[in-house]
Amino acid sequence: MLQRTISALRSETWEAVNRALVASAKQEKLETGAVVRIDSTVTTALMHHPSDSALLWDAVRVMSRLLRQAAKLPGAAAIRWHDRRRLAKRCAVDIQYSRGKDTRCRLYRKLIAATHATRAALQRAATRLSARAGIVVEHWRAQVDHYLPLIARILDQSERRVLHGQAVPAREKLVSLFEPHADIIVKGGRDVQYGHKLNLVTGKSGLILDLVIETGNPADAERFLPMLDRHIAHCGTPPRQMAADGSYASRDNLDQAKARGVSDVAFHKKRGLAVADMAKSAWVYRRLRNFRAGIEAGISCFKRAYGGGRCTWRGLDHFKAYVCPPWWPTTWCCSPASNRDSAPTGSDSTATEISSIQLALPCTFAESATWSCYLAAKSPIDAPHASPASAFHHLEKQAFMDAH
Repeated sequence: MLQRTISALRSETWEAVNRALVASAKQEKLETGAVVRIDSTVTTALMHHPSDSALLWDAVRVMSRLLRQAAKLPGAAAIRWHDRRRLAKRCAVDIQYSRGKDTRCRLYRKLIAATHATRAALQRAATRLSARAGIVVEHWRAQVDHYLPLIARILDQSERRVLHGQAVPAREKLVSLFEPHADIIVKGGRDVQYGHKLNLVTGKSGLILDLVIETGNPADAERFLPMLDRHIAHCGTPPRQMAADGSYASRDNLDQAKARGVSDVAFHKKRGLAVADMAKSAWVYRRLRNFRAGIEAGISCFKRAYGGGRCTWRGLDHFKAYVCPPWWPTTWCCSPASNRDSAPTGSDSTATEISSIQLALPCTFAESATWSCYLAAKSPIDAPHASPASAFHHLEKQAFMDAH
């Protein structure tokens, strides 16, 4: 119930909260947006590794469940159908361990035929119950209307790929019956992931200034200018300096960024670009390149401390609501202000640091359990021998998980 309540908050609401946080930070001059860095990562969806046999087995299993539910609906006549779950599961398992193309095709034909037969039985049941009224029947019919088009796509792509030897484009593939919004993401030479790509922008303070959940698997170079335009639209002025990963590098992106008013643009990998074209000096380029590496800390904290590596909620709307909230505490967890291990531990410096950060936060967050844990972790009286950053890391994570 708690997870359902939290997931009811839309991603637009969380974005508005982050906008208010960033605006407050700018007002208190903790973040100007003049120096920014951009990078991308992937959050995977809650799904098993996709294969044609597994998707067909999922389809037979779901349709059989709907047929059993149809027989129990109030006022429904007896529905005759053959349960093919055992056959479908045996074929799916045999396909995994089969050797030889002919054997695999023969098993796939049996599995596809079982899926077609179960789908025909479900369509007949839906036709017979089309005139029935009632909330339960409407709910059952909505599930049928949701799953039948997806199952048709699974059958089509399986027949094209396995039986006809056709290559199905990635944008046309359905990788999950339960998470149809999931995209096929390939980043460099790493393993294929199934979920959504995230593009994010952070400032010099460590604040997450912008976050975009992409559709499909666009190249990073294609998203450089749109992310820059979003930043200009939100801040009103272009950043003075900008650092990005090497995958964003291109001559057109560099020229367009300069034309928009960015003085120095540093790509982690040059990709044939001269340092003199990107920054005013080699020293500035090295500083920006090293500054870009700091965004990896925020991504690592988001994935490992707050479970951002894998979304555990169902549906695209819940996926967006799941991804957005962790960026708020991650922002402070990875900001320079909360990771000054080498800073003096006297009461004056600690009080100054706390008050300067607290001014940038909305009062609702400053009064929350997370902020209380931050104050406790930073207090030299309560934790004289503990590292402020490590204590805050642990206590804020615990408070955030308790609250969510």
